[in-house]
Amino acid sequence: MNNKQKRELALALMHKAAEIFEGWDESTTGRNLDRAGIDRDEAAQQIANWLRALPGDDWVTTLPQPSKKS
Repeated sequence: MNNKQKRELALALMHKAAEIFEGWDESTTGRNLDRAGIDRDEAAQQIANWLRALPGDDWVTTLPQPSKKS
């Protein structure tokens, strides 16, 4: 896979990750996420932090910006 393809794949993954947060309350019912007390905003931030290492400079704006590495 070339670098352009890797960037495109990374962007597709970000879009899929962002979909998790559409209808968060409804989509987490029965998945133990709501019962585990996982806050939507905290979950979005965590996923953004995990995705920060993906190749490319594009970012899906429905995800928060990743936290700065310390």
